[in-house]
Parts: sequence; C-alpha cells; structure tokens
Amino acid sequence: TDRIDARTFAQLLASGFLPDVWLPDEATAALRRQVSRRAHLVKQRTKAKNQVHAALIRNLIGRPPASDLFGGRGRDWLAEVSLPADEREGVEASLRVIDFLDLEVARLDRVLAAAVLASPDMRRLMTLPGVSATTAATLAAVIGDVARFSAPGRLVAYLGLDPRVSQSGEDPARHGRISKQGAAVARQVLVEAAWVASRTTGPLPAFA
Repeated sequence: TDRIDARTFAQLLASGFLPDVWLPDEATAALRRQVSRRAHLVKQRTKAKNQVHAALIRNLIGRPPASDLFGGRGRDWLAEVSLPADEREGVEASLRVIDFLDLEVARLDRVLAAAVLASPDMRRLMTLPGVSATTAATLAAVIGDVARFSAPGRLVAYLGLDPRVSQSGEDPARHGRISKQGAAVARQVLVEAAWVASRTTGPLPAFA
C-alpha cells in the first residue's frame, strides 16, 4: 500500500490540497540551536546546584546567611561548613561544574546579545516589560516569521498557551489547562518575563 499512499499524496499535493509546512531559514535554524544549547546548559547548571543543596540537607545544614549560595558570600560560608570528606568532594566537584557552565552560558549570552542587536524585530520585543535579550532571542527562534500566522490565536496555539477544550454533545464546553504544545522553552521564558512584568509600574501588576 505504500505505492498507493505515495501516489495519493502526490496527487493531493499536485492539486494544492496539502498545505506547505514552514521551514526556518538557516539564520533562524542556527538561532534555534543556540537557544536550545543555552537551555540545556542552564538545566545542567540547575542540576549541579541542586546537588549542592541536597548535600547540605543530608547533613542537616541550615540556610546560608547569603541569599545567593553560589555568590561570593554564599561560597565563603559554604567553604566553612563542616561536611564529611565524600560530601565535601561532591560539593567541590559541583562547584567546578557550575563555574564551567557559567562561562559557557555567558559566552552564549554574548552571541545571542549580538544577534538581538542586529535584529529590529528582537529589539522591538525588548521594549515589552520583562522581555530580556535572552527572551527576545528565544521567541524569535521559536516563532520565526511571525507573518506566517494569520491570526493571534494561531500563534497562541503554536506556543501551547491555548486552553484545552472538552465538549460532548450539546453540553457547554469546558476549558482546562493550557495545551503545552510546541516548544517548552518559549513558555518558560514567557513565564519568567511575566513574573518580571508583574513587578513593574503600571497596570500589569494589578492584572497579574
């Protein structure tokens, strides 16, 4: 049946019944790879930080005096904490991994910042409250050519922000949680941007 299916698809395509699938150009594809790589590095860094926190919890160590455990004051406090030898080795190894990943994320941030400065669309996105250079680059990479969406609702659905709808027969429709279709990294940066926007001056905090 593969030959029959192939012939049927060819006929549908020749008749114009199959819509074209949008493919990103090379610049957008490269931006997507860079954004994906940054998200992976941040995830690995978070994992390493969680391992340090887990070591402190296992040894009943209280909260550090500094708000950032991995900043200057936090690391000074961490160096003085009494831990078993194997736990200390694990903490030191995790700190080395965090330092390495910090450098790699910083390098990617510089690359993304240069791409944002060179793009009028990404610079326009940064005029929105809470949208940083990383957020703008991520949205531009995921969305690509925004003109391919004929309506705002289609973009919302593409990002997986549309609510699920459940309806049976003539019963009224019930709306549930968002569908979470599409790239999760776009929703992640939008949530971060929303938290920042909710703390800005203006009507957004009341709306949040």
